[in-house]
Amino acid sequence: MSGSAPSVSPMNFSLFKVLPALVVFAVPALAADFNDATQKLIQSPLKTDRQKFYALLTPQLTADERAEARKQMDAARDNFMHPVTRMVMSAGEGQNSWSAFCKSYAEWHAAIPPLLTVIRTDFHKDPKKIAELTRQFEQCDRLRERVRRDADAAEHQDWPRMLAFGATVNELDAQMAKLDGKPFKDSLEDTLLKSVADLTEEMAKVKAMTDWRATQKRYADAETANAACRWAREEQKKFASILNRNRSVVELQPLRLDENLAKCSTDHSVEMVNLKYFSHESPVAANKTFGDRARNASFGGFANGENIFSGSRSPSGAYSAWWASDGHRMIMYMEDANTLGVGTGGTDHWTMNTGKKDWAKAA
Repeated sequence: MSGSAPSVSPMNFSLFKVLPALVVFAVPALAADFNDATQKLIQSPLKTDRQKFYALLTPQLTADERAEARKQMDAARDNFMHPVTRMVMSAGEGQNSWSAFCKSYAEWHAAIPPLLTVIRTDFHKDPKKIAELTRQFEQCDRLRERVRRDADAAEHQDWPRMLAFGATVNELDAQMAKLDGKPFKDSLEDTLLKSVADLTEEMAKVKAMTDWRATQKRYADAETANAACRWAREEQKKFASILNRNRSVVELQPLRLDENLAKCSTDHSVEMVNLKYFSHESPVAANKTFGDRARNASFGGFANGENIFSGSRSPSGAYSAWWASDGHRMIMYMEDANTLGVGTGGTDHWTMNTGKKDWAKAA
């Protein structure tokens, strides 16, 4: 009827009655509850269960919730760390690939310091003493080759199993770092090292493998970099390969070929032939010392040694001649060097320069 108050149907009336109830429940979500159920999730051997726990680690967590989550994760980490430690300890017992590697690595490492002392001894080119040094070097080389074979076997057998045992701990460490807002770069090898941090003997064994792997990667990287030098002649690459292979026997860092330092070496070889002299000191004032020559070639590092040789076009011939000459051998096995320049200028005159350069900055 016109002018009368609007009627209210039962449906409209009931809607008004329930609205207050809807408002009551429109409150923020309940806080994350880290309880027995979440503790079981984070300690589960199943990664899918642990991922359910990680899904709770949102930026909205309060400080108290973060502390409780961290407490449960710490407990889970301890739970998973114990079998990792036991695995590493038991792996070194008995006859297996891991124990074989640890034994051969220890023998090789024990042989390096006395050999380096002899390499750096001045025998005044005594042939008998040089021959004895060569035998000692070859023995150390055989020890290293045995380490390589044992490491290859361990890397296909016991080592992967140990890494697998540490994978869950590594995963937890990554999640805890994320919870704390910190970067995380630990590898599985780092996790293994942490698992035996308080066990001196086991720590040394795990570190032996991590050091071996890292060292082999450095040599491989240097070999790859040297082989990729398009400017380098084959004899330059071959000499670098021979020297680095032999430096690896006593675990000295590999030398990388540098174009400017190689130019310094090559120019000196050419100059010796053209001006008919054989000396480290050039008659050309601007080229007087190898330091002068390195600067003139725009070498971006510090040149710290030089060898010269005449009599063979062979890289192995040059190496052998320098090995038998005390001062030259000391330069080839210099510890404070990471860069190599070598060149013949297409003749039987060789010049080799060592240097130190910040390769990371140059990259």
